[in-house]
Amino acid sequence: MNRSRYGHGVTALNGLLYVLGGFNSGHEDINATVFDPVAKSWNEIANMGYSRAYPACTAMDGRLYVCGGLNEYGGNKLSSCELYDPVTNSWTSLPSMMRKKTHAAAIGFDGKIYITGGLDDETVLNSVEVCSVYNSKTHIQ
Repeated sequence: MNRSRYGHGVTALNGLLYVLGGFNSGHEDINATVFDPVAKSWNEIANMGYSRAYPACTAMDGRLYVCGGLNEYGGNKLSSCELYDPVTNSWTSLPSMMRKKTHAAAIGFDGKIYITGGLDDETVLNSVEVCSVYNSKTHIQ
């Protein structure tokens, strides 16, 4: 990686490995990078809209999704979600999750993003949130 970090999100898309956010020098990172295992090289991509550590990340339909995480030195949990389009190298804000959470897992399946578990402001969660307020192919609500 181009910089050291921990607490980052990781997901794979089209044979590439994406590393999103995390802590860098004790602060949440807005940075996103991609690893190409064939070229054995790391490259930076467009920065996310929010700095975040411990986000839920997944890939679906040729795009990356990142939701939740910690922001502002680990004090604030996020409910925000973003989509990355590798064709345009740009991030787009998506509707937020119903709850702020961190340390959750995400998977894209059948046009919906499923966010499981994690931590909110009070407890460890055993719930599954379905983020289905947009169509994964058109991104129209």
